Amino acid sequence: MTVLTKDQITDKRRAPTQQVAAPEREGELCIRSMSAGEVEHINSLNKNEAGEEDFTNFPARVFAASVVDPETGENLFALDELDAINALPFTLIQRVVKAACDFSGISADAVEETRKNSSTDPNSDSSTD
Repeated sequence: MTVLTKDQITDKRRAPTQQVAAPEREGELCIRSMSAGEVEHINSLNKNEAGEEDFTNFPARVFAASVVDPETGENLFALDELDAINALPFTLIQRVVKAACDFSGISADAVEETRKNSSTDPNSDSSTD
């Protein structure tokens, strides 16, 4: 097995991709496994100005972070294009988000655990013993 260089490791074109059916648009989309930084950034955006949990645009954010150009590995959408993404058919967004989370190792349990760990509920267990 070849030892990778830094450039090879960080080259987005080398990141795993897969195709997701998009019958609503009569084709397929290419998704890339989200990086740790992308997942952390999306999680950091799940709070409103009052500091409360707000998952309003979570699906659109995951869509933006995952859908890429199959040749360059670059994202097709930016996080400031959430209105355009939210205008897409819900079935398409839902299918891509499920595939992207599965492909990136983000299970429903992990999303729930993240939500619980970031909870501001005073009754939540936050002991460190």
